Amino acid sequence: VTIILDTAFTEKAILLAKNSNLLISESSFLEEDKQKAKEYHHLTAKEAATIAKKSKSQQLILTHISQRYEFNLKKIENEARKVFKNMKVVKDLDSVIL
Repeated sequence: VTIILDTAFTEKAILLAKNSNLLISESSFLEEDKQKAKEYHHLTAKEAATIAKKSKSQQLILTHISQRYEFNLKKIENEARKVFKNMKVVKDLDSVIL
């Protein structure tokens, strides 16, 4: 299990997550808000999914979503799913049964 929180995109994250059964990653922003993600040192949904794909993780859980998307989590899910299919979006404090 690999957990990646509060970081900008880096190749080191791919190495950290290499061959993970489960990658739990923050995904605070959409790609359309990539500049804000960089400013606040957070990942976009696409970047988190890219880490999952390149690291050959088996499953991805996205969490720590910006409040700006709290009523439209489907946008986060759709963006990530285009890159990595086996994923879920959860809200802070959600429980996940694997």
